[in-house]
Amino acid sequence: MDYCRSHSDHFVLSLAFFLSTPMSNPLLFRPLPTVLVIVLALLLSACKSEVDRAKEEQARREARQTQIKQELAAKFGAIPDWNARFEKRLTTYTVDVQEALIRSDKKPILIEAFIEDITQENNTYVARLHNVESPTIHFVLECTAELATKLRSREGLDDVAVIASISSVTKAAIKLEASLPNSPDEPPDVEVSSSEVFTAKGALLAVEFLE
Repeated sequence: MDYCRSHSDHFVLSLAFFLSTPMSNPLLFRPLPTVLVIVLALLLSACKSEVDRAKEEQARREARQTQIKQELAAKFGAIPDWNARFEKRLTTYTVDVQEALIRSDKKPILIEAFIEDITQENNTYVARLHNVESPTIHFVLECTAELATKLRSREGLDDVAVIASISSVTKAAIKLEASLPNSPDEPPDVEVSSSEVFTAKGALLAVEFLE
């Protein structure tokens, strides 16, 4: 909308200049209501065309992302729809996630995720990611130096498609949430509840940026 508004402002200025040139302006020979209708129609058309272009660009971006994920999954024989079983479930148990990620056919999975951190532990690189869709899973994946370098090649929260082989899935027993007290003399309020976040460990096999 800001882009459309800036173009509309430019259009108004151009129109004012155009109206100030009587000899070349056929609009001046029309009734004022007709001129206003024409101007409004042109403004709406300009805004609509910008919205349409934004939608088309979004569609192209999603198509590119889908192609990247399909090609990556096909290359490694990975399972892209491992989380389809969770779409309509209200309760997800650890055993359900274990069965989805630690596959009996030994096939890796494709994950769309955001990069949280990259660490080096005992000469081994570890990528920490969290997935985009439900259920919420933190992935802790060992990777090569080359893959770690690729993940570090961009800054910010990048959306990536990764191929991973998962060896274990766990879930924290409790979740602690603390809120700030009303005064410095009071202790923080701590709430204890059941955790809904899973942790999956394994190996990172490949990665491609989606943005």
